[in-house]
Amino acid sequence: MAIREIAQELYKLNRKIDALKARIEQADEKEKSKLEKELAQLEKEKTTLQRKLNELKGKPLPI
Repeated sequence: MAIREIAQELYKLNRKIDALKARIEQADEKEKSKLEKELAQLEKEKTTLQRKLNELKGKPLPI
């Protein structure tokens, strides 16, 4: 993947994460736990994309 494609995917993922956080705030307890699991998965995916982007740019991701 090119830097631009990864950056675009990262942007879309950030938008999904923001929307999901807003849904979690309004959800009941049962739905909240399901949404939090989905949020955790999206956060992992975000970290992976950030690492790929930083590798392509030549900068390591701070841990």
